[in-house]
Amino acid sequence: MADDPHSDVSESARETARLDLEQARAAYSQFADIARRARDMVSASQGAGVSVTTMEIQSRALYFAEQNVNSSFKYAEDLIAATSPDEFLAIQSRYSEAQIKTFAQQAQDLDRLMREASEHDPLQM
Repeated sequence: MADDPHSDVSESARETARLDLEQARAAYSQFADIARRARDMVSASQGAGVSVTTMEIQSRALYFAEQNVNSSFKYAEDLIAATSPDEFLAIQSRYSEAQIKTFAQQAQDLDRLMREASEHDPLQM
């Protein structure tokens, strides 16, 4: 790779991308902490007026959002590390397939929770 005149530029670009990704991850971490605290404050302020199922829906939705963002960060890391167009495309394909399955499962889970909430206490929805 040292004989390749483009390798220095590619490694420099990768390092910049890695640093940018770490900054984005740190910013997201701060945002996620704030979102969790806000959710906890809202839950505490609503007290007994909110059903357990509604609180579970809120918690599950936040968990799914965090799961999806973390998956996206992993995807970005993998793309940064790709050394060939074929590897890049393979990473994209794996990520797309995994996310389709993940989104489908998340949708099913949220749908189930929403149905349970509407069956137990339709006024809380």
